[in-house]
Amino acid sequence: MGYIAFDFTQLPSYNDLEIPLTRASRLIARLESLDDIAFQFSSIRPYSRFPSKKLGKLCQAFAHILNLVMDKSCSKLQFAHLDTSPLGEHYSFKRSDKPPNGILTHFKGYFKDGAPAKAKLIEEDIRYTRSTRLGARMPHILPSPQSLEMAAKLTRLDTGSINLFRPPFSAWIFPILQASGVTHLSIGMKDLPADKEESQYILDRLAAAVPNIILLTIYSIVNQQVYDILSWIGKFPKLGTLSLPLNFPTKLEVHKIDLHLPDLWRFECASELLPVLFEEECRVNFPKLNSVAITHYGFDVALLAESIPRAREMIRKKSGGLDCLLFLALRLTAHDLQSKVTPAMRDGVRPTHKTLDFSKGFEGVSPLELSLPGTREDIRLGILDNDIMVAQPALNDMLVVGLTGGIATGKSTVSNLLKSRGIPVVDADVIARQVVEPGTPALAKIEAHFGPQVIQADGSLDRKQLGSIIFNDAAQRAKLNAIVHPAVRKAMGWEVVRYWFKGEKICVMDVPLLIEGPLHKMVGKVVVVYCSEEIQLQRLIQRDNSTREDALSRLRSQMPIADKVAYADVVLDNSGTHQDLEAQVADLLRRLDKEIGWTWRISWLFPPFAIASAALLLLWRTVKRRRRNQRRKRG
Repeated sequence: MGYIAFDFTQLPSYNDLEIPLTRASRLIARLESLDDIAFQFSSIRPYSRFPSKKLGKLCQAFAHILNLVMDKSCSKLQFAHLDTSPLGEHYSFKRSDKPPNGILTHFKGYFKDGAPAKAKLIEEDIRYTRSTRLGARMPHILPSPQSLEMAAKLTRLDTGSINLFRPPFSAWIFPILQASGVTHLSIGMKDLPADKEESQYILDRLAAAVPNIILLTIYSIVNQQVYDILSWIGKFPKLGTLSLPLNFPTKLEVHKIDLHLPDLWRFECASELLPVLFEEECRVNFPKLNSVAITHYGFDVALLAESIPRAREMIRKKSGGLDCLLFLALRLTAHDLQSKVTPAMRDGVRPTHKTLDFSKGFEGVSPLELSLPGTREDIRLGILDNDIMVAQPALNDMLVVGLTGGIATGKSTVSNLLKSRGIPVVDADVIARQVVEPGTPALAKIEAHFGPQVIQADGSLDRKQLGSIIFNDAAQRAKLNAIVHPAVRKAMGWEVVRYWFKGEKICVMDVPLLIEGPLHKMVGKVVVVYCSEEIQLQRLIQRDNSTREDALSRLRSQMPIADKVAYADVVLDNSGTHQDLEAQVADLLRRLDKEIGWTWRISWLFPPFAIASAALLLLWRTVKRRRRNQRRKRG
């Protein structure tokens, strides 16, 4: 099963949670597998203390369902409103001014005289104690041996609360994370403990458990501990995307900030924070920064028009003149959409908004991202409606998606994942071989121009002989491209039409040089498979057993992957594990399926609608591309 969510928000208190958890466990036990699960608890904080006599049974219920989830090869865990949990009130943090008590250490072995063996002490027993009175050992949620074995499948963790990393949950989550392959972490820190030693203990433990994080989203923070959190972020050297909350404090003492992220390529934050972090005196170093996204709630044109030029100037200074893209991610409510985004804007016109010209101040923003109404997941994945002026046809026909990437970024892996999910893929490399098979018009043209020496005895193309002719001859190479490329585009077009006749909802064109040629202008969406240049190099060296110099030379001969990202409607970040990439592909297909809806059937049954909607879509993409190029030139 792909995704399942349990909504416990209607329960009056955690006292009533044991039975629903047990029933949910029975349901999960019937499933063969589970990719993604979400637990949503009540957002209402309980008035009374949770009774300690029920704590043990509730911990058992949590342990049962969480271990079941891991046994089902879960790749993504989500917890919402865990900050209201009263369970942690029974545990008090012990300050570590002194080493652990020697008596406790002695009890680890316990007695050797045949007395009933007691459970081995865990770290929580040493660092936490009962908050009320002395007595029996406090219960904890513990992982099963099988769940630890299956934890390697876990690649994404989403929690709005630090309570997941305090007892009774911490004894389960930290061993799971240490055994996992988590590379994507989304976390809320508004309930980070006020005790600085405990909060630092939790942050250090979390950084040690998931050292390979490449995407970090922070929902909320505690203002008093902002410097500790920034220091903690710096403990993830492989971080590629960082998203900070809109309420991140801006009144900071810059001399206390020291943040170096060598692989960070995308940074998301509020516009007010950029001038602070990008100030010259601030020790913030993002050497590979390629994309900055300003996240903004609502539609305050005056604020945006003022902050965007300032942000662009800051980025230009800090990035040393590098071509760093500036994005604007608007999160609009339904009210904003109806009252502030006028019909004229949705029709593609940039009108004067009150006394402000909407076209001024937004130069160099490429592209202008709009989320309707917008979620953290949308913005984090970069799967947004990229046009603030949307000109969409009333009916959707088959969506043609252009898939591209760079050498060793994983484009072929994504293509195979799409095929395994039943998505038709038109492969340009396969088509390129087919159009020069014996008896084809393209092969006849090649023979007529280059001579019979490029044809083998069996009538097939002698690629080695042809390569020797065009290798150092740009004119001959251009002639060959003039013969082959139109034939490839024509054959790919007919393949797309064939899938449309079969009634397919989505068709993917796998084209390595999609951006370099004209095909990116002819597809409904462009998907770019991305990873950093260093990862490209390492993969290329390992795959082809080449030297670093040879691999770097091959990379330099192609269009940089960072430049291709600028053309993308969707970016798939393949800097992590295969499981993480699988999750992104699944999310992409769900999003595309929702976007297409059911009306594509009408355009399939009535071709004039399909022709009109496709023409309108291509026309709008042309207009958008021209505007984007104009903004770049002005910026």
